[in-house]
Amino acid sequence: MRETKARLRQVLEALADKHGITAKDVSYAIDGYADDMLSDLVFGIERDLEHETERDAPLSSKSA
Repeated sequence: MRETKARLRQVLEALADKHGITAKDVSYAIDGYADDMLSDLVFGIERDLEHETERDAPLSSKSA
């Protein structure tokens, strides 16, 4: 995720330089939109991995 955000930032900075967009606006786009977009993209994968981990984890036995 960090690598992807860094690459997105590079692309957006190049676009910003070309069109006179401020660095503040690039940061806003990364922090506001890219984070959400990437989270949405990997949400299903993360959820599936969590379910798989929970399914494969041994249940703790309770002593009576």
